[in-house]
Amino acid sequence: MRLRIWGGGGSGGAGFGGAGGGGAGGGYCEGFFAVAPGEGFQVTVGNGGAGSGTSGGTSSFGSLASATGGAGGGDGASGAGGAGGSAGGHGSGGALSLTGSAGGAAFQGSSNWVSGSGGAGYGGAGAPGAVGAASGSVAGNAGTAPGGGGSGGVGGGLGGQGGEGLVLVEW
Repeated sequence: MRLRIWGGGGSGGAGFGGAGGGGAGGGYCEGFFAVAPGEGFQVTVGNGGAGSGTSGGTSSFGSLASATGGAGGGDGASGAGGAGGSAGGHGSGGALSLTGSAGGAAFQGSSNWVSGSGGAGYGGAGAPGAVGAASGSVAGNAGTAPGGGGSGGVGGGLGGQGGEGLVLVEW
């Protein structure tokens, strides 16, 4: 049996008068496993981080293999940008285990804030950063499934949701 598993992406941080950092991408795991016919396994599919700065969920196929979710992005503050989700999720148990990309940090441009972009998961793109004034309210963009991190919000905007995880089983 072939397993391919993605963890959920982290959500971006809220702006809170500045700009939030991007969420990190979820991990990935792939491998071939020998199992007996009729053997049962619990399958868990990790959610993408929802709300601001929330980590993505872990996806797993019993105890054979799993992939953790990416870390959420840091919240901004009045006149400050949030840090990106520093820890991408990681895969374990398979012949191939990959770590998601870290989320990007927010920064202030000449006239607007740019929120941190979401980190990529294997096959799932991280969301592009949002642009706006600190006095406004621009929500972050959602990460792409499977496992892409959401971007941060600007001003009063909340962070974008991380992409959902995924478990694929080929028999």
